[in-house]
Amino acid sequence: MVVGWSGVCGLLFPVLVDEIWVEVVMDWFNPALDLQQGYWLVALPAVGLPVLGGSFAFLEGGSLFKGQTVRHAIAFLLAYPLPRWQVYFSRLAYLLSACFLLTVAGYLSGSGMILLTGYPLPAGLSGLLPGTFLLILLLGELGVLFGMLSKSFWLDRLAGIVFLFLVYLPFGMRSGSGWVRYSPLFYVLGESPLMGGVDVVNLLVLSLLCVAGGLAGGYVFERLELE
Repeated sequence: MVVGWSGVCGLLFPVLVDEIWVEVVMDWFNPALDLQQGYWLVALPAVGLPVLGGSFAFLEGGSLFKGQTVRHAIAFLLAYPLPRWQVYFSRLAYLLSACFLLTVAGYLSGSGMILLTGYPLPAGLSGLLPGTFLLILLLGELGVLFGMLSKSFWLDRLAGIVFLFLVYLPFGMRSGSGWVRYSPLFYVLGESPLMGGVDVVNLLVLSLLCVAGGLAGGYVFERLELE
């Protein structure tokens, strides 16, 4: 899915790169960047990986503990002398590895598309990877929580769409707005996307949110009725 998105963005690059909307978006994010960098900022770290990767992680996380078949399988495992936390963290480890591989695949495919269009990689692109991975993982953990707390398939999906909207809404109100710090996306892109190094404070905030999401999921799983 992410590789396909990168390919489509590469094919559309000659058509869209000079459009006025790219310049408008760059005024929101970082006016110091040129249009080529601005296009890839929007296509990859600002939209592609967070939206596509986050959607995948949310849906996958929601399916790990949801549904009669899945819960019967978990109940069968717990019939052995196996603690609940071990079952929970084994599935969480799968989610973490899937989010990591998706982030790497997105970065490599996106980097390949940029190079194929004849432009060097934007400075600081790789510095956005740790935050992007943590954001995708956080969305996956939220999917786990919604999957365990909700019995409705469509309610889970609707909640994911609403949360993605809330992730982007404060950041879409321009970087200078005080509301921007309420967006998890801010802690991925920072004050000046693709400029400078990794912001350790932002990564720490995202890491703490991921830890909190993982612990909350574990707490709910300990009290989950499997039969």
